[in-house]
Amino acid sequence: MKRAGEQQRQQVAKANRKITRKVEDFQHKLTTWVVNEYDAMFVENLDVKPMLESSQNGKNKQDAAWRQFIEMLEYKAKLYGTHVVQVDPAGTNKEFS
Repeated sequence: MKRAGEQQRQQVAKANRKITRKVEDFQHKLTTWVVNEYDAMFVENLDVKPMLESSQNGKNKQDAAWRQFIEMLEYKAKLYGTHVVQVDPAGTNKEFS
């Protein structure tokens, strides 16, 4: 018989795997749609690490798996013959008071 702590750890691990699979499935579907819909995509080349360190909701941003999404987008763009260009984020955002 499994100890209660081990059983709980396995349940948490199972839930985390399920969430990870859903995120990856969504990213696959979205990147496939984007590369089929557009000939070129321009994305900001963000330095995410300072955003994660300075933000109170860094865990939520980390779960978004930004780098993984961009890598998947670039991979699929090559497969489908489209282009992905990473641009410097300076000057791409507007700040409002």
